[in-house]
Amino acid sequence: MPVSRPILLFITMTFADYSTNECTMDGTACLVYYLSALQSREGNIYKNRNITLNKGAIVRMDTTKREIYLCFTAHDFSDGFDTITGTLNRHKIKASFFLTGDFCKNPVNKKILKRLKTGGHYIGPHSDKHLLYCSWEKRDSLLVTGTEFLADMENNYKELAKSGISKKDASVFLPPYEWYNDSIAKWASKAGIKLVDNSTGTITNQGLDIS
Repeated sequence: MPVSRPILLFITMTFADYSTNECTMDGTACLVYYLSALQSREGNIYKNRNITLNKGAIVRMDTTKREIYLCFTAHDFSDGFDTITGTLNRHKIKASFFLTGDFCKNPVNKKILKRLKTGGHYIGPHSDKHLLYCSWEKRDSLLVTGTEFLADMENNYKELAKSGISKKDASVFLPPYEWYNDSIAKWASKAGIKLVDNSTGTITNQGLDIS
């Protein structure tokens, strides 16, 4: 039986009944918490049980394997592109490139997008305008609304689509500045976008940003 059914049944049973609708009075508060947690886990778009999440973003793909996933981001500049792709090609390595809408709009970068796609690298969104989602000092303080976040992401996807990259093929998203919070992760998840961020402790995040 799907997890969501008992939750709906519980709400129906307790509606308009004060004595059982007060969860703390009959001890069902713990049950509601448990069932809600199961429903959240069941509906999670992250199916791999070995992944590590931080504030809703994947920060390690598989804890059972010793692998490094290379990713690069770009917004204003494309300096170092030839060096990076040359090194990747020489060692037969595929990487992920997260690009903003502004980067994609630049005519100079059209050839870069084509080469990345032809080379079989992953190309994903990095926000349209490279927004700062939350305060550096107080991470839980949002600087954007849910509507602004989603609109910015849709604009990013529109620019990627002009290079033949559909949202379906680019569902993995690296946030601008690699900075986000739980709210961003929830909004992304509801939109079918998988949020990822750098792994800690590997020192691989040093010098990988080509923007």
